[in-house]
Order: sequence, then C-alpha cells, then structure tokens
Amino acid sequence: MTLSSYRGYLYALIAFGTWGFLPVYWKQLQALPMLEILAHRMIWSAVTMVIALALLKDLSWLPALRTSPRTLLLVSAAALLTAANWITYLWAVDTGNVARISLGYFINPLFSVLLARLFLGERLRRGQQFAVAIAVAGVIYLTISLGQLPWIALSLAGTFSFYGLIRKKVDLSGMQFFCLEMTLLLVPALLLLFYIAQP
Repeated sequence: MTLSSYRGYLYALIAFGTWGFLPVYWKQLQALPMLEILAHRMIWSAVTMVIALALLKDLSWLPALRTSPRTLLLVSAAALLTAANWITYLWAVDTGNVARISLGYFINPLFSVLLARLFLGERLRRGQQFAVAIAVAGVIYLTISLGQLPWIALSLAGTFSFYGLIRKKVDLSGMQFFCLEMTLLLVPALLLLFYIAQP
C-alpha cells in the first residue's frame, strides 16, 4: 500500500471521526435557537471559505460565473439541499433523534448508488451488488426496528445524495463549490439572524 493510500485512510478516519462527534458539539449549543445556529453556520462557513480561497489566490474562477447561469442554478439548488440537510440534522440532534441521523447516513450511500445508476449510468460489479444487498437488508431491519417510517433518515440521505449528484455536474473544485454555495446562502442567513433578533 502506498503512502498516499495510508494518507487517504487517515483523512477518512479524521473526517468520519469528527463527523461522528458533531452531535455532541451541537448538543452543547441546545440553549440557543436552532435557526440561529443554522444562520451562524452558514455565515461563518461563507466567511471562512472566502478567506481561505483568497489566501490560496483561488478566486479567478468567479468572473466566469457571470456567463454560466447553469452553474449558478445548480449550485443554488445544492445550497437549498444543504440548508434542508443542516436544519433537519440540527432539529434531530435538538430533539434527541441521533440514532435516526445515523440511519440516515447509513442509507445515504444506497441513495447515492441508486442516483449514480439512474443519472450517471454507473454499474456495480457483482461483489459490489452483494455489498449493497447486505446494506439494504441492514437498513430494512433497522427501519422495522424503529417501527415507523424514518423520515429524518430519509430526508438526510435524500438531500445529501442529490447534493452529491449536483456536485458531480459542476466543474468547480470542492472548495470553490462550497464557497459559492455558502455565499449564496449568506444573505438569507443574515436576514434570518435579523429576524431572530427582533423583539
């Protein structure tokens, strides 16, 4: 195994480990209004990304957006999906539905496989089909165990999967895409904070 492979596994471990501990972090902010947390998350994400890209001198792609309404439309759709995903996630943490969040991110790869097959024409090898079948069986078992339709899990998985599909359709780097996405959400987030601050 190459050094880059080990590095990839390490990055994945850090990313998923951090993601796994996020509910604990959000739980500590339970005293704050959920919409205020959402707005701050959008605002400071936008600020952070603009600063990061400025420091990296990676802003030359911005002027081209004026002649690419398709890109703006797709990223706007992705931004709405992100907002829906984040508010569902925060609401689930706030109401003690962390297990349903976990189920959502277990379902997410299955949704992604389905969308890749339907919209990108990708096919699974036999071993991959077997792995997906096992995952589907696990999801069905967990859903039956819950005793009700896991709408939180389905919402999280659906929004994240369609977000990933849109991401594949836009010719921007990950940082550029996220920066544009958060910038598009900046004004709504500021308006939301202004609304919350009203007596």
